[in-house]
Amino acid sequence: MSDDRFDLDGLPTRVLFGAGRRADVPGEVARLGGRRVLILTGRSQEVHSAVLPQVAALVAGAAPDALRRVARALGADDGADALHQLAVRAGAATSLGALGLREDQVDGVAGRVAAAAPAAPREVSAEDVRGVLRAALAGRG
Repeated sequence: MSDDRFDLDGLPTRVLFGAGRRADVPGEVARLGGRRVLILTGRSQEVHSAVLPQVAALVAGAAPDALRRVARALGADDGADALHQLAVRAGAATSLGALGLREDQVDGVAGRVAAAAPAAPREVSAEDVRGVLRAALAGRG
């Protein structure tokens, strides 16, 4: 794998949670000999944690190796479910409904996301996005 691509095999080595923890990141990266850091902050991190398991399930057929590596890294059989369980254990957001998304907003959001043509291992339609949003609305893993 080229050096500029994300590699799941070495992750997660360390996860830091909590407000103000970004100051701890440089020391942790140096201690662990890391080269890359992913930092999720603000409201977007809550949205990401709520939709990631559903997005993983959506693309699982097009990226089976990636989901197998996620499952293996998290000690599980199913990568998408393992991501949901990780969010639950970490106390992260698992429901878009709890973050304020309403059912009557799903179609509009799905249309905007699909129109933006998100990068994915397979083509993503507005109906695909609706399914992701509806599952994440309820917080299903």
